[in-house]
Amino acid sequence: MAIIKDFNERRKHERHKVVSGGFVVLLPQTQFSKLGSMKDISPGGFAFQYYLDRNIRLKEFKSVDIYISGDGVCLKGLPAKIISDIEISQDDPYFKSRVKRFGLQFGSSTPKDLKHLNRFIKNYTIGKIHSESLL
Repeated sequence: MAIIKDFNERRKHERHKVVSGGFVVLLPQTQFSKLGSMKDISPGGFAFQYYLDRNIRLKEFKSVDIYISGDGVCLKGLPAKIISDIEISQDDPYFKSRVKRFGLQFGSSTPKDLKHLNRFIKNYTIGKIHSESLL
């Protein structure tokens, strides 16, 4: 089991575990994208995991696209900002890649965006996550 160090719970909304196949693409102004596996979501934001790549500057992005593979579900261009970016310790000594968990807070969204986000949470999550359950 992976362990997250120095985690401080700051969420205002209940988190929901995203079904398998959820992924996120960060969309910076430079059109350079970062892909990650979505872990949880709430009306206030979401978290995803990614493999550390030293060539990517995560602070350059302005919005995100959220997808569910196989279903074609997509939330496009949601404004978001960085809340946390923490490394996850791996128990497997043979696993050499560094994995990080990235937390984002949704920015100002239109009523239409919020409607789509709530529908996504209703249809593509599999239960609530308690604060002590980090992965």
